[in-house]
Amino acid sequence: MSRRSISIIIPLFNAEKYLRETLESVSSQTFSDWECIIIDDGSTDSSKSIVQEFARHDTRFKYYYQPNSGPSVARNLGLTLSSGNYIQFLDADDVILPQRLELMLELSAKIKDNVILYSNFLCGQDTDIYNTYPFGRPVDI
Repeated sequence: MSRRSISIIIPLFNAEKYLRETLESVSSQTFSDWECIIIDDGSTDSSKSIVQEFARHDTRFKYYYQPNSGPSVARNLGLTLSSGNYIQFLDADDVILPQRLELMLELSAKIKDNVILYSNFLCGQDTDIYNTYPFGRPVDI
């Protein structure tokens, strides 16, 4: 297995409503040396076919299935399967901005130590994830 710089781990359960946007946000990263490990935690909707569509066009997307065991078990399986030097957890109904991975690596290189990076984020509405409001917990990296 070849080593990637970043492993993006997405636990997935019945997320067809937002999953395509989530995977598109991963696909549009300015930094390209990543793998995206999607752990399907027993979905009964069309989530599997959405992930498989992305995986057919981009081998960095990897789909795995497990019987429903919860997101923590899915994340742990993703960690076991990962090959990256860095880990980016992402929920199946979230999006990351195009420079997220690039900026994360730049900041990590400046710190030159073991590091956990966290950034501010915005919450969307049920009907429009881009109609956002601040989460209210500002963090200065």
